[in-house]
Amino acid sequence: MSESTIPAPTVGATVHHVESDGKAGPALAHGILLGPRTLLVPDPPRTVGDPWQSLAVRITVAPDPGDGTEALRVAGISLAAFATDDVRGAAAFLTLLTPSRHAPAPGEVTRDRLNDTLRQYHGDLWAAHAALGYPVRPPERAAPPEPWWSDIPVEGFREFDDNWCCLGSNTSCCRELRL
Repeated sequence: MSESTIPAPTVGATVHHVESDGKAGPALAHGILLGPRTLLVPDPPRTVGDPWQSLAVRITVAPDPGDGTEALRVAGISLAAFATDDVRGAAAFLTLLTPSRHAPAPGEVTRDRLNDTLRQYHGDLWAAHAALGYPVRPPERAAPPEPWWSDIPVEGFREFDDNWCCLGSNTSCCRELRL
C-alpha cells in the first residue's frame, strides 16, 4: 500500500460522567478535539452542560497508531450558542485537566473562515470542523440532539466564535479579538 492510500487518522472523543468509584460511566456525548486541552461538544445534552458534573473524556485515534486510548478529566465547561435567521446551534467547550497527545493541527482558522464554514454547512459543527481540517467523523445519532439551549437568547455567531477562538488552540483568532 502506498503512502497516498493510507487513510488519515480520525480522532474520536466521547464525554463520560465520572462515577463515584472514579470510573467512567456510559458515554454522554461525542466531541471534537480542537487543541491539546479543548474539546468542543456540538449540541450538548443537558448533562454535559451541568457545571456540577464530574466528567472525563476518552480520546481515541483510528487507525490506532499504537499509543492507545487516553482518558482525561475535565477541568471546566463553557457554553456557547449561535443563531441566525435560519440556523441555530450550541456547543459546550470542555477544558481538559491535562493535554491530549492526540491533539490535531488543522492549520490556521480565522473568525471569518469559521463563520463562513458554519453558514456553508447550515450550522452543522461536525461538517464545518471536518471542512476546516479537523480529523473528525460525525457520530451516528440514535436520537436528535436535546434542544435544551434553544431558549437561550443569542444573536449571530459572535458569542460562539468568541468562545471558539479563545478556548481553542487558535491563537491568531484570540489576537484578532484583542485588537
